[in-house]
Amino acid sequence: SLAAFSKHRFASPKPERALEKLESTGVALDAHLLLGKLHYAMGFFEESLNHYNEADLQSLTEKALPSRSLRIVAESYAIKGLCLEKVPPSSTSKYKQVEWEEQMGRCYELAGDLTLLYLQEQDKMQQQIVTTGTFNTGTGTGGSHSPQPQDSTRTMGPILETAIQRAPLLYIQTGKIPQAVTRYRNMLCAVESSGTHGLRLTLTRQLAEVLLRGYTGTRYTPPGTTSKKTNAVSAWKPRLYTGINLFIPRNEYEEVILLLLISEAMAVREAVLSQSPEFKEVRIRALSNAMVIYDLLTIALVRWGQVSLLYECLERAMKFSYEEAHIWLQQALCLESMGHHVHALAVLKEVVRLLPTKV
Repeated sequence: SLAAFSKHRFASPKPERALEKLESTGVALDAHLLLGKLHYAMGFFEESLNHYNEADLQSLTEKALPSRSLRIVAESYAIKGLCLEKVPPSSTSKYKQVEWEEQMGRCYELAGDLTLLYLQEQDKMQQQIVTTGTFNTGTGTGGSHSPQPQDSTRTMGPILETAIQRAPLLYIQTGKIPQAVTRYRNMLCAVESSGTHGLRLTLTRQLAEVLLRGYTGTRYTPPGTTSKKTNAVSAWKPRLYTGINLFIPRNEYEEVILLLLISEAMAVREAVLSQSPEFKEVRIRALSNAMVIYDLLTIALVRWGQVSLLYECLERAMKFSYEEAHIWLQQALCLESMGHHVHALAVLKEVVRLLPTKV
């Protein structure tokens, strides 16, 4: 096992000879990457970083990799970034601080790109299997009509999901808002895979929040104006959506509304309509995510005078907002703004019934 291998390595009187033997067999890189992951799981962050430095992780050539290697390298970059956060530089030099932040950002970006590419490759392989099974129906490989368990190879796991979300958040923490926006856009432009549905909902909402809070006016740069040379060169970049009929927002208003409408569509798709007790936790979680998006839609659309569009969105929300006073109140205020006073009064009466002590 990895634990036994790690214990044997540190107990060995001559670990250099053991590493030389590993290097001679060509597995030293894999060994260092796996030991780095093991030490991170044990809480030995400095030891983990030492193994990734021994593997010379930052100098790996960005060439095409098999699916298994994509995941291993992606996890290695993700764990290295997480370890760097736990082990800040001992020097107070500004140069060292900037170098440390840039190294973390690069680790998280590479981990995110490799993860998205890995999931795209998994979908591609699954599609090939389905196609082959369709043509080989006579051999019994067409599959079953019964529900199948989720394939664990098509999910990213908590480490990789954390790395994907950490890259733009790290830029925001250091005041690099343009870099954070660019990172969000690059990830959302990647071709969607089955393992990223929930993540895309989070990313679209977070980008809309960043644009609403601090990236407007003269600071705003429309998407598509930055260079994409690196996307065409590197084999570690995920495939992006391309075509002549793609809608590209021209200003912050169009981009924010587009992001929030996409978020709302995904939230409606994830909504749980059943009121059965066994679905209570899932229903509450889905509704909570949806209400955040509807609050952001309210802020954006009312600010820009699009109340009728907000009304359409809230109408869709009513389908899964049984006795949820917050959505009903938003609906009443929206109707009042549109001048539909009788309808607004009827909705407000329902809000009073739901919240008799607060209205």
